[in-house]
Amino acid sequence: MLKTVILDGVARLEGERSPSAIYHILTGKRSAQTIQDSKLFHLHQYFGVLPKLRQYSFKNQLSDLIKGNDVVVEGDDMFLTDVGRKKLADQLNRHTYLSALNGFLYHESGREFWLRLILFIQAASNILKDEHHFFPVVEDPKIIRWVKRFYADHRSELSAMFNEIYDEMKVFLQELDEYQADIIVSRFSGYHHYGKSKEQIANNKNMNTEDVELYTQSAVHFILREIDKTPSAYPWLKQFVPERRAEGLLTHSARETWKLLSQEKKSIEEIIRVRRLKKGTIQDHIVEIAFADSEFDISPFMGKDDEKQILHLLQTVPTRRLKYIKNQLPEHLSYFQIRLVMARYHHLVSRKEEMASP
Repeated sequence: MLKTVILDGVARLEGERSPSAIYHILTGKRSAQTIQDSKLFHLHQYFGVLPKLRQYSFKNQLSDLIKGNDVVVEGDDMFLTDVGRKKLADQLNRHTYLSALNGFLYHESGREFWLRLILFIQAASNILKDEHHFFPVVEDPKIIRWVKRFYADHRSELSAMFNEIYDEMKVFLQELDEYQADIIVSRFSGYHHYGKSKEQIANNKNMNTEDVELYTQSAVHFILREIDKTPSAYPWLKQFVPERRAEGLLTHSARETWKLLSQEKKSIEEIIRVRRLKKGTIQDHIVEIAFADSEFDISPFMGKDDEKQILHLLQTVPTRRLKYIKNQLPEHLSYFQIRLVMARYHHLVSRKEEMASP
């Protein structure tokens, strides 16, 4: 549920950011600050999972939480009350499907995978019944072109492939909660049958459309995670997964900066001249790149001793407020350098967590 996600966001940010930070994470805003926040405060699972979330809907949900004494907002800061903490714990235990979300990794590829799949299922089920005229449930030209190419490449084995995709999907549906599986199945269209829209499901199940989207996204992210783990077990479904690239999280402008840095080996000063942008803008791009790419080399931007000093401080202070951290460090160290080490620190912590997980 959206309220649970907002409560979780408030709990993890705990006085460090304003409510708008959660909204920008949920909608997947492409900015250095939002990418940084989603990583540093372990909110990357929610990044971009509700790209069409209206600001007024978010504010209404937050307002309900404030009225219910779950959240307290003081200026730009927000905190959970004891009531809110208890409610969050109860809700996370009930809505276990939220743990499958990995928006930072799958928010774009998940959407494309899902649209390819539901359109192909609709097309194949109609064609197998000799029905070649139907209204596609997906209007995105890019998705339609992909499905047409995929069908053309496999039309001679369509019936067998259709059944095998069904078997692969059945494995995943059996792993989902029955309630969630019902939502996923109800969204598929077939021969003389159109799947339910988010609005129809929301009305039938007495929930809002954001909750339907969260159920759908978590199922899709679960499927993608399992395909990533054992792609050989899902030979057909894996073909619906689009290629994912680290730079996919970046704005077009940041990608241009990355190209100049990595391929043409230009310095910040050279990039400023070539792109005619402010130094701060180029530095924002570089911070975005550092958060997106765990292998990005930050050594050209600071000495090893400076990096170690910042890293040591990040390991000892309980806050991620840049101004506070800057005041604890020698004056020559810049906000830009601190943010780069924050990115490096995030990747180090993430690797440790991955190694420690079963």
